[in-house]
Amino acid sequence: GLRTALSTRQASVLSRATSGGASASLPMPRPKPKLIDGTYPKKGDAVQCLAFVKQGGIVAILITRNNRPVIFWDLSSNPKKCPNGPSAFQVCVRAKTKAGGGHLKLEALRPLDASDGSIDFSGLLEGLTPLLGSEVNQETAVEVALQVLQFECQDPKVPSMSVVCRPHCLRPEGKLKLIKEHVPEAWEEYQRLGFECWTEDADEALIRTLQRSQDTNACQAQLLQEAIATREEEEALAKIEVKGIHARYNLLQALNNIISTDVLPFVDLSQPRGCTLGRLLLACRRFLLPQLRNQDLREVVSRPSSSSEEVVTIDRGSAQSLKDEGGVDASGSVMVFAQASQQASQWSPSVFRGQGAPFKVQYKHELGQDSGGVYRDFMDTIADELMSPQLQILIPTPNQADDVGQDRESFILNPSLDVASPNAPGRRMLYFLGQLMGVCIRRGDVLPLFISRAVWKGLLGEELTIEDLELVDLAAASIIRRLSRPPPEGVNAQTFAVEFAGLRFVARDSSGQERNLLETGSRSLVTFDKAKLFAERVLLMRLNEAEAQLSILRAGLGSVLPVETLTLWTWSYLEEKVCGVAHVDVSLLKKYTVYDGIPSDAPEVKFLWEMLEEMSQKDLRLFLHFVWGRSRLPLNGSLKWGDGFKIARQSCGSNPDHWLPKAHTCFFQLDLPQYTTKEVCLERVQFAINNCLSLNLA
Repeated sequence: GLRTALSTRQASVLSRATSGGASASLPMPRPKPKLIDGTYPKKGDAVQCLAFVKQGGIVAILITRNNRPVIFWDLSSNPKKCPNGPSAFQVCVRAKTKAGGGHLKLEALRPLDASDGSIDFSGLLEGLTPLLGSEVNQETAVEVALQVLQFECQDPKVPSMSVVCRPHCLRPEGKLKLIKEHVPEAWEEYQRLGFECWTEDADEALIRTLQRSQDTNACQAQLLQEAIATREEEEALAKIEVKGIHARYNLLQALNNIISTDVLPFVDLSQPRGCTLGRLLLACRRFLLPQLRNQDLREVVSRPSSSSEEVVTIDRGSAQSLKDEGGVDASGSVMVFAQASQQASQWSPSVFRGQGAPFKVQYKHELGQDSGGVYRDFMDTIADELMSPQLQILIPTPNQADDVGQDRESFILNPSLDVASPNAPGRRMLYFLGQLMGVCIRRGDVLPLFISRAVWKGLLGEELTIEDLELVDLAAASIIRRLSRPPPEGVNAQTFAVEFAGLRFVARDSSGQERNLLETGSRSLVTFDKAKLFAERVLLMRLNEAEAQLSILRAGLGSVLPVETLTLWTWSYLEEKVCGVAHVDVSLLKKYTVYDGIPSDAPEVKFLWEMLEEMSQKDLRLFLHFVWGRSRLPLNGSLKWGDGFKIARQSCGSNPDHWLPKAHTCFFQLDLPQYTTKEVCLERVQFAINNCLSLNLA
């Protein structure tokens, strides 16, 4: 609406806000141009535009070809005023030919120094004398401004040419003044829509929806429309009107344009904290649009690469036996993830950089052929293992163990995992985990882990705070806050002596191992006057307790793609790219469902959807794993949906209630018997999703 309002104003309005003050616009000259030379400009000719200025007005415009006059406009009877000189104008020359139109590229008009040899005045000015009506030479106080043009259209046969001059540019101050003066109502409405109703949470929600929409390969306009259509999924956006989203998007675009042209060229993304601009860039990265945030990654992923022919052979029987025994894979050789990491450690890192799956998976003593389904099953399986007691790479957060605070389902890196030795199993498995994270980012695969935000922020090099510790260990964060603050929020000398008697400069990390906070930690008592120092040292230790393990994980990720390509990402976007969206949306699954040989309103189909809508999120993930080999859905519009979820009718004997459903994970297909009741359907499907451990057809 603002652009429409502006476009209806008279052209003279625009002349009031030119750079440097007032100026005049120069409309298309009314006098018919005079043909001087019988030959018109051709492709590759050196074409110039000369604007002759006399007493503050443009009295003539001349087009030259190879330093010879070609076309001339005589404006001496009505000079076009230009108090700021010809440089305030931009000249646009269009040429129309039988073969089609063309344009001349323009440079800004600039005063011409006759002594620089760029133009031969001796013959040129002499030829202009009859046209201007008086003798013209370099001493007649006629100023000349030159604009160099490059002719790019086809060789013109019978062209007609015209010249239009307009104000060259508007400074931001001039544009703003122009808008406020001439469209005040539109400006007030724009301020209300684009500024007043927006919070930091709403900005992040808009960026998040745009990020998800970008994964669908949509154009910019489609991205915004998709974000608007799905805004109900984001609480912070749900109450903002559509016009407000458009206005804020325009503002974010303007910010991103400034960052792209005036900030990014001067920041080393491998060390962004090394300069002020880099630190400012990191501070506002949550406002970066997907097209700017992902531009380096798109370039890396689009590079040609060869497909991998590697195969991982896995013995799931030994892994299941260890799990049933409740044992721990200390050697890193028994569990599925550990077996795969052993074999992958012999490969070149280039295996993980291809466009296709990095490897195929073959389970011993199982008939499944990996056309994609077994690979997806493998990714789900190793995610479960990584969050199990059998592998000590990740451990539950203290909040999960104590069932308090937030992140009760999340895991963190094990700070006691041995990564010091080059041959340590923990080092090898962490590196492999980093490589698989890189594959997920490059290809859109999903590794459905529940990892605390502290790990994701650590991978991006973000600074951690006590709020991050609170999400992991509420009890430790509370103690640190009490010891850091003065009374009444904190402790006084009396309460300290009672509650913290015998406290020394040692503390336990998330794995329970004791660490010295000073060189003489276990021998140094914490007195009341040193309580704040103790709190600071505990916080520093807890925020960096797994730095050695994090560096190995980051190295594995960096072997698949340059880590600096993720510098502009937020931790939440990185988590979503690796782990997918945890919530299983049944309505989204239904949207991408097709039916093969079975009506969509068949009784057994109705039973299935009613059952799925009543299922817990845990059971829904099991169902997805059963039918597709993955436990999380792609984003709405993502190419990962392929042909969608197919439901087909399963041929059974005389009593279909005795049959179990059959799944084809490679093709995202469920063969459904004609169950007679919803109860039977629920019982059979529940049994299948909880007891199917072998892939005979994948």
